[in-house]
Amino acid sequence: MRYSIGKNYIQENPLESLSRIKKSMLFGIKLEKIPETYTFNEALAVMETALQAAFIPILPTFTLGFFCGLRTTGTPSIKLDGCLSE
Repeated sequence: MRYSIGKNYIQENPLESLSRIKKSMLFGIKLEKIPETYTFNEALAVMETALQAAFIPILPTFTLGFFCGLRTTGTPSIKLDGCLSE
């Protein structure tokens, strides 16, 4: 864009007015997400749902996320084999 402005092909950079987020969407650049926060009632609802039999395998992930501050980007690398007793 600077080249075009310098050669007087354009008067100003049309991307200058775009926000950082819109620029990243336009060029396909992934921005780091801001961590989400949950209310007590939201966390309670998630934990109660995770206690159902179908969700027991992912219960440690929610526990580590809510109570230990582990982000979702770190949870896939955790090996939970042998952590749950039947």
